[in-house]
This record gives sequence, C-alpha cells and structure tokens, in this order.
Amino acid sequence: MFSFTDSVAYWTAATQLVLAMAGMGATLTLEQFREIVRRPHPVGIVLFLQYVIFPGLAALCGWMYSWPPGVAIGLVLMNAVPSGSLTNVFTYLGLGNVTLSIVMTVASTAICFVATPLALEWFAAAELPEGFSMPIKETLYPIIFFLLLPLAGGALVAYYLPQWKQAFSRWIVRASLVPLTMYVVGSLTSGRIDVTEHGLHVPALLIIFIIAAIVLTNELAKLTGFDSSDSFTMAIEVGMRNGNLAFALIETFFPERNPINDGVRFVALFWAGATMIIAGIAVIRRRWRLARKARVEATARRDPGA
Repeated sequence: MFSFTDSVAYWTAATQLVLAMAGMGATLTLEQFREIVRRPHPVGIVLFLQYVIFPGLAALCGWMYSWPPGVAIGLVLMNAVPSGSLTNVFTYLGLGNVTLSIVMTVASTAICFVATPLALEWFAAAELPEGFSMPIKETLYPIIFFLLLPLAGGALVAYYLPQWKQAFSRWIVRASLVPLTMYVVGSLTSGRIDVTEHGLHVPALLIIFIIAAIVLTNELAKLTGFDSSDSFTMAIEVGMRNGNLAFALIETFFPERNPINDGVRFVALFWAGATMIIAGIAVIRRRWRLARKARVEATARRDPGA
C-alpha cells in the first residue's frame, strides 16, 4: 500500500508541517517570543546538548561497542544535525512550550552551518568524506517555507479573524495528523531497511540511546529549575533531529553503495522512524499524566476534606 513512500515522503511530511505550523501560528503571540528572548538560557543548554554532549556520547558508544564504521558515523551524524520542524508538532501535541520549541529549532538551524561540521570533525573526523559542508538549500528552505511562512499565515488568520482563530487552530492541527500518520506508517512499512542487517543489538542500542537522550534532557532541565512544560520541550528538541537534512547530507556525501555508507544510511532511516515512535509515546505519557493531575485537582476542589 505504501510502496510509493520513497517518492512522496518528502511532500507528505511537508504538507503535515505546513498545516501544523499554520494552526500553531494562530495561537502564538509576540509577547510569548519576547519572553523567550528575555530568558535565553534554555536555548543555550539545548544547543550545548545537541552539538557537544550527545555527539560525544554517540562517538563513545561507537567506540565502546566496536560498531562498524558506518553505523558509528551514522549515530554521530544523527546527533550532530539540528532539530527540525517536526519537534514543534510533537511539542504542541504533548502540551509543551511551543514558542520555546520554535525558537530552539530556528536557533539550532541557524548555527548548524558551523556547529554540525565542527561536531563531526571532533567526533567522527576519520570517516568524514573530503570537502564536507552543509547544504544551504536543504537546510534553510524547510525552515522558511515549512515553519516561518506557515506560522505567519496562521498569525494573519488570528489577526484578521480573531473570532475564528481557536477553531482554525484546532481543526487545522487535527488535519495535519492525517499526513503525519501516513508518513509514520509509510516509513515503517516501506521496507527501506532490514532491521536485522547489523544484528538486533544495534537497533536495540539505538532505541536505548534515543530514550536516554529524551529522559536525561528532561531530568536535567527539571534539576536546573525548569517546569515540566519547558523540560518536555527541551527533551523533544534534543531527542528528535532533522531527518530530512540528514538524508540530504547522506545523499550528497555518502552516495555510493558500500558497507560504510550503507551503515550510515541504516542508522539515519532507523533513527528517523524510532524517534517518531518514542516521541509519540512520550506525548501520550505526558498527556495522560496531565489529565490525571487535572482530575486529582478537580476532585480536591470539589471535596477539600478528601
């Protein structure tokens, strides 16, 4: 059913992002963005984790477990690319701080032209192809056309039709879940990778790494004084990376079919699918906990002596 996924996956994801960003844009305000500017430290923490801590941990894992060179560099690569617009969607679905998520995504992308090559040089220099650089088109165009412009469109709807902005936001975000579901199911059923290609221990460790990135970032944020909304947002930003950009880098610098390049491609494809599933579970878990907390508080208000 999803044999066409390879040819339409990009535009399926793009459609989902445009709809979701337009819906979110109708609910955001300039004051929310000003508040983030007044406290930039969460953005700095996330950037440090994205480009220093987790690429370093990825390199350490590759060395400790003696992974094939392609798998090792693929893990470092996926931890050295910026976060993508999809993090904003999962933050929204998980009732996180969407404004903070958007600012982090833009900041992460803005510095990736320097930060990603540096991170790869520090932690995977031996395997990098000569002349490695960041593709400007594949990096900037999605941010402009799939994030900023749809956000502006949603903001215009809110400005000129304020009475409709809540309904517009609610229904257009719900509509975005249709292409998102198609993308996730298509990615999982397209047969583009053989999960057992490098043995079951490799995908198992990749899953553990993704979960650890999300959990550790969330707990670190809480320990440093951030509330649950901000800590969840920071965890999603660190755990989910820009898969489309990673694929563009692979097709540009690792195009030949050989064991090293195939290992890089395997990690990128598996990581993209696994992060969406794990982030989806994190969203469901957070919404369930918030709903349970709301029920407990409602019960306490109705019966103070309970």
